[in-house]
Amino acid sequence: MSYRFSDRVGAATTARMQLPPDEQLLWAAYNRFAYYYDVDGLDPLGEPKKNAVLRGLRAVGGVAGDFASEMLGETDSSSNSRPLAGAFITGERKEGLAADMLTALGKPGVNIECLWALTARRLVLFGRPVTAEPESLGKVLFGVGKGLARAVTGNSRKTYGPHREGQPVVIERREIVAEVPRARIAGVAAAQRRRKPCLRLSFVDGSGLELLLPAEDPAVFEWMAR
Repeated sequence: MSYRFSDRVGAATTARMQLPPDEQLLWAAYNRFAYYYDVDGLDPLGEPKKNAVLRGLRAVGGVAGDFASEMLGETDSSSNSRPLAGAFITGERKEGLAADMLTALGKPGVNIECLWALTARRLVLFGRPVTAEPESLGKVLFGVGKGLARAVTGNSRKTYGPHREGQPVVIERREIVAEVPRARIAGVAAAQRRRKPCLRLSFVDGSGLELLLPAEDPAVFEWMAR
């Protein structure tokens, strides 16, 4: 895998910097996605299905069957007007540990960005990077003055995305928005959803998560499930 200087620091390094030094990190992964519900009786957004007649279309097959699957949220995109799915909440009911994790990030059907991390103690969900406080006008003017001085003396430094030449790389600061202790995780397994590899997380309350991370190789998910 090639690395560009403008790329952000890897997920494992970012997660490691946010965790206590004595907490063993097993894996970490960035993810930008929309999540949906895959719970019997609920639509993809977690609301009760309004038209039970659509269920009968499953048996029709062909175009009608595909239409029913789309309407019932049984495709990964759920609807052409909605963002592609990157995670599904599964189980027998809407409430549960799985829903608690993802609703802490935002609403279903909306693109969100996060950092997942599994440690020896817990499953951790980090939110978006913490934005830096706006600089005062004096600091901004001082920075502009220094920049002009470097330009005049020919001592300007190159920038690569968030990184600046000669300076330590920028590591995003993130806050934990949700977590599940390892004692409440019933299983972690590599699986498939609509012929796509995914990571299946099962919790002791019967709820679960299926994560479609930005990886196509099933071996990646098998490694994460070890």
